[in-house]
This record gives sequence, C-alpha cells and structure tokens, in this order.
Amino acid sequence: MSRARRIDAGRRAMDARIQTIRYLASFESQERYIVRGTASEYLLPSQLVNDALELVRLVDSGMIASWLSATQRDRLAELKLALEAVDVEAPNDQLVRRDPAWAAVRTAAGRFLAEYEGTVHPPAG
Repeated sequence: MSRARRIDAGRRAMDARIQTIRYLASFESQERYIVRGTASEYLLPSQLVNDALELVRLVDSGMIASWLSATQRDRLAELKLALEAVDVEAPNDQLVRRDPAWAAVRTAAGRFLAEYEGTVHPPAG
C-alpha cells in the first residue's frame, strides 16, 4: 500500500473514531441518542466503547501514533482505562445519568478532545 493510501486510510479511521469520542464526551448526545434514541437514530454504549478502543488499538499499532502528541497519547491512555472500567450492561438511562464509571469515560473523552481539537492533522499524501 502506498504512503498516500495508508495516510488516507488512517485519516478515515481516525475521523470515524474521533466522532465516537465526541459522542462519548457529550452528555447531550448521550441523552439524545442513548437514553432517548429512536429506531432510526440511536447509539449503543457497547459500540461506542468498542469504537473508542479501536482508536487505542490504531495508536498502539503505530498506524496513527505519530499523528498524536505525547499529551494526546496520555489522554488517550486515560480514556482507555476509563473505557475498560465501565460496565455497559446497565440500563441506558442509569448508565448515562448516574453511573460514575460512565461519567469518568465522558470526562476522559472530553480531556482527550480538548487536547486533540486544536492540533493540525496530517496532510493527504
């Protein structure tokens, strides 16, 4: 695979996972799509956790690690710990509104985004 294709594939993977992190960081999105989701618009906590952990795997594999600063990688490591500690089997309303472990995920996702959002991302090609 050419370098340009690897970068493009990495960018698409990163963009999709960053959107997941945005959902994890947003109480309002969780309320709308997890607690009050409809048949056509909903988010599953387990899928959000799996997608966010996929970002961790992409970084750990080296595929996109160089795209993140040391501080961003530290924040992602904090998010990984929070994700691994949460039990997504709780009822959605309890998970989003009352679960301290889920609140820790939300906080860690927000901290990662705060570091990530202000950076320049890799060029295409």
